[in-house]
Amino acid sequence: MKFTTTVALALCLAAAAGCKQTEVRGPAGDSVTTTTPRSLTVHRGTSVPLEVGIDRERFSGPVTVSISQLPKGVRVDHPSATVETTVATFVLEAEPTADLVANQQVEVVVEAMGGRRSMQYVALDVLD
Repeated sequence: MKFTTTVALALCLAAAAGCKQTEVRGPAGDSVTTTTPRSLTVHRGTSVPLEVGIDRERFSGPVTVSISQLPKGVRVDHPSATVETTVATFVLEAEPTADLVANQQVEVVVEAMGGRRSMQYVALDVLD
């Protein structure tokens, strides 16, 4: 699983926007690390994938990933997903009349068993 996060991190760093990681540790040394892009751009009438990397250390099992705080006219294919994989993929779709925004902070929350909760923000630009 470390390899997957390393690959996701390498891909983020290769992109112009880069990525960010948040690690949340549990009381027994277990942890969940979340990797998201720093920013995304979507044009009106199109869609863009939002991939959330998930690395579990010293525990296994599902985590719930939720996406919220989207600008008006931008939808997500599913606002939350419970996954046991190392990547959760969401599709953000901007309607043709979506509000034009710059740096809208889209909230990404990852919740794991035992109360571990990671929160990050992805800056979203909606362009014409």
